[in-house]
Amino acid sequence: SKGLSLHKITKAAIEIADAEGIAAVTIRSIAKKTGFSTMALYRHVESRDELMVLLAEAALGPAPAFTADTWQDNVRSWAKTLLERHTLHSWVLDISLAGIPTTPNHISWVEAILRILAPTGLSLQVRLDTALLIDSHVRQFARLPESLESKKGDPSDFTWLQEVAADTAPTLLLALQQGAMQSQKGPDFTVGLETIIRGINQ
Repeated sequence: SKGLSLHKITKAAIEIADAEGIAAVTIRSIAKKTGFSTMALYRHVESRDELMVLLAEAALGPAPAFTADTWQDNVRSWAKTLLERHTLHSWVLDISLAGIPTTPNHISWVEAILRILAPTGLSLQVRLDTALLIDSHVRQFARLPESLESKKGDPSDFTWLQEVAADTAPTLLLALQQGAMQSQKGPDFTVGLETIIRGINQ
């Protein structure tokens, strides 16, 4: 249709965020992109805060079905799928959402991991705490591409650290000499995830 809709507003906002980052998303910039007035937008979205909630919800998308044979494989799938969603629209990490999830897609992800962890026998509270731990691990790794991009290049970046570590931190020195912290890929996502899964198993 030719009229303005919440879908058109969200779509335009995501395109702006993908191209320029979340800071560039304003009611004014969306109005310019859609060709409607700011007043027309305010008839659909009350504030930028509400817009941020809508954007985070759209970027995340609904949780898919997790149907592996074991809860461990479902945890792996949940975490890796969530990482892919965050990596696709990394600006979503810059949106601060306070409190518990209140939007359908966010709720679907929480519900999914709580059900996945049910066979472990953990209490609901511990399952929630575990979900938060996995989610934090995912968010940390979703930020890595930006971090690596800013540090890309000169392998001598850590020469100073090797000099500092030479006398006081021999184990760290050995790791640096073996090429740690210089990989363009960065740390391995599965190491932390498998550590969490082993901890649940115990």
